[in-house]
Amino acid sequence: NFINRTVVFTKNKFDNRIPEIKTIPETGNDILAFFKSQSEKLNELYDTFKFKDALLLTMDCVRAANKYFNDSEPWKVINTDKEKCGEIIRVCLELCHSIAILINPFLPFSSERILKILNVSDKDLKWNKIGKTILTAGNELGKNRILFPQIEDSEIEIQVQASSGGETVKTVSPQTGIITIEDFKKVSLKVAKVIECVPVPKSKKLLKLKLNLGTSEKQIVSGISEFYKPEDLIGKLVVVVDNLVPSKLMGVDSEGMLLAAKQNGELKIVTIDGDIQTGADVN
Repeated sequence: NFINRTVVFTKNKFDNRIPEIKTIPETGNDILAFFKSQSEKLNELYDTFKFKDALLLTMDCVRAANKYFNDSEPWKVINTDKEKCGEIIRVCLELCHSIAILINPFLPFSSERILKILNVSDKDLKWNKIGKTILTAGNELGKNRILFPQIEDSEIEIQVQASSGGETVKTVSPQTGIITIEDFKKVSLKVAKVIECVPVPKSKKLLKLKLNLGTSEKQIVSGISEFYKPEDLIGKLVVVVDNLVPSKLMGVDSEGMLLAAKQNGELKIVTIDGDIQTGADVN
């Protein structure tokens, strides 16, 4: 989305050419420096094989670039100061190039598409070029492309048929998802009491909860901050999946999952009515 916004704006307001830049805005220097600092952290994550954390950090960089575009408001600046607007867009285009480098380990073909959009070769597709000004003013951008086009059902069907040697593939009925009682017994549901709850730094949706399960304590990260304030959850008895494989969200360990119901944009966590000992089984 960020790359498409930047390229479309350049095409419409700067004749599809990379703007001149006499002075990089202070905020532009800040975001470029941020990209460089994050690339150093990413080096450490790759060296220690923490690929999931590396992907999360990479997406944080993309979100930061999009925030820079929003906060700079080039659609307003263009009406009063085209030169300053050009400086903003130039920074955004440089960030597009840095993003092409950042995503290359995970999405090499998408990285290549970004370079074609910017109309540059891969000679500067190097880790030490992240956060630097690489592009040449006045160069014309290439054809804009949708990096991740939506795949229609008809296309999926064609690919399925192709992979099956042309044989008719039976559509899987939703009822085949029915599980047996033995399957259900594999899920360990427990009553837990929320004893601590704080927001996850740099996340708009995640809360970190410390839970008491009677004989043990657990930490769970849940995307419920749009619906609950941390202080409102303290002391609540909730239902959690106790035997879920641990994971990391925004670099924070999560050792289970809260049960919640969601409908029409509203979310309610499953709570226990009345008093019962923490750690009690739910079945």
